Amino acid sequence: AMIYDYKKHKLTLGLTGRHVAIDNQNHFNSTAFNQNVADVLPNLFYVYRISRNSQFQTTFSTNSVLPDIQYLQPVVNNIDPNRIVVGNPNLRPSYDFNLNSYYNTYNPLSGFYASAGIYANYGLNQILSDLSYDQMGRINNQYLNGNSFNFSGMWSSIGIPLIKQVLTLEPSLQYNQVNRINYIESQKNQLNNYNINPDISLNLVTDVIEATIGFDFNWRQSQNTISKNLNLTITT
Repeated sequence: AMIYDYKKHKLTLGLTGRHVAIDNQNHFNSTAFNQNVADVLPNLFYVYRISRNSQFQTTFSTNSVLPDIQYLQPVVNNIDPNRIVVGNPNLRPSYDFNLNSYYNTYNPLSGFYASAGIYANYGLNQILSDLSYDQMGRINNQYLNGNSFNFSGMWSSIGIPLIKQVLTLEPSLQYNQVNRINYIESQKNQLNNYNINPDISLNLVTDVIEATIGFDFNWRQSQNTISKNLNLTITT
């Protein structure tokens, strides 16, 4: 890793190396398949110290996972006769790219604070299910690689002192999106879930009493590109 730390800035750059070898022997049909994978995974960490009570920070990291043997071995798993699973020896390692950034500031004299952040995850060569149905309605499940923007989101909160150290107004907001992909009869099916949650509260804190009153709103939506009848929106 390389570290740069000067005045208000601190930057860390690193690389992680990994080598994994898989040797799988099928003694029923005398076949074998092997995987030999070498990875170099970068990561980054940065801090900007704006002031003693205020800073910005961001982290970027990568990770790689090899498929489990249950996903790789081309052997029929018929423990559940209504859902036949077959592995795919051609699966490649999956990679995750993660981003997480946030900012925060705090005034110890007035009690004011503010913070906000964003995060996201992108998957390369993710292991996805490929489902098909026979004439009797049984499911055949195989696996393949595909790219997916797995999730993202943001959050923010503010503390506004109305009466110093006693009465504080605190609005906040959260948003997140989660995505999943699978294939049904070779058609791509995108599953998206969205969630928005703003709220506001008024907090009273003294030496003898604490009280809170507030309003919370939540909006959720689920989307399914193939089975649109499963789409759902909920407001609370």
